[in-house]
Amino acid sequence: MQHRCPFWDHAAKTVDKALPPTPHTYQPWHLRETLLRKTEVVQQITTAISGFLTINGSPDTPISLLGDAMKTVIRGEFITLSADHNKARKEQCTSLQAQAQELEHIHHHTGASRVWRQLEATRKQLAGLDMDRVEYSLRRPKHLFYIVDDKNGLFLANKLYAQ
Repeated sequence: MQHRCPFWDHAAKTVDKALPPTPHTYQPWHLRETLLRKTEVVQQITTAISGFLTINGSPDTPISLLGDAMKTVIRGEFITLSADHNKARKEQCTSLQAQAQELEHIHHHTGASRVWRQLEATRKQLAGLDMDRVEYSLRRPKHLFYIVDDKNGLFLANKLYAQ
């Protein structure tokens, strides 16, 4: 994008300046609580913690430094697991949507009840995949709203968060 700026004392002279595009702002990372319901995720985090403590847990290492470093390692593990989970979920959603479209097309032309049952099962799987995302989308704003509020709201936020 270029802007022309005339100098105030000489209208015939101008300066062209190319402005760089504005950078994309990223949302901060948040832990998806739904990941903690998966036993394989909990097991991988437990393995990462025990591996970290095996390598770095020495008596001369300050506990505060060890704790901060371990939080960083755990956060990195969660980011990796979350990215893998999101990628797998998107691939599965894409696959199920394509399968549902194909079954809809077949059912439209044949009208077979077997195809209809397969289509319903595929739609049910697709709805189940979206449940994590929907639940997270519903819980996150409530949690943030009540944490910012007064002490009674904080109590309510903790109750909502525990559900």
